[in-house]
Amino acid sequence: ILSFTIFLILFLAFIESPSSLTSTADVRYRSAPWDPPCGLTEGVDVEVLCLLVFVADVSVKSYLVGWAQFRTNPWLLAYLVVLVVSLTDWIVSLSLLCQ
Repeated sequence: ILSFTIFLILFLAFIESPSSLTSTADVRYRSAPWDPPCGLTEGVDVEVLCLLVFVADVSVKSYLVGWAQFRTNPWLLAYLVVLVVSLTDWIVSLSLLCQ
């Protein structure tokens, strides 16, 4: 589940605006990239579920290794910081309502 979630988050980078995903690399025949509707990728269906999987993952890891060991591991602390920043970014994106 975690590997699929990582794949899904990385795949969203290709379809979110601004997107570099096109059908051809030739600039003469390049059509306009697909522009998903506003809020489609930030909605409850995709990004929130991925964030919840990551939060569950860091919660289980912190429980299994213990809080004292968790605080000494810089990778787990960075994981936690990235999740907090991502959650803040998601809240700001939804509160601006596509502005």
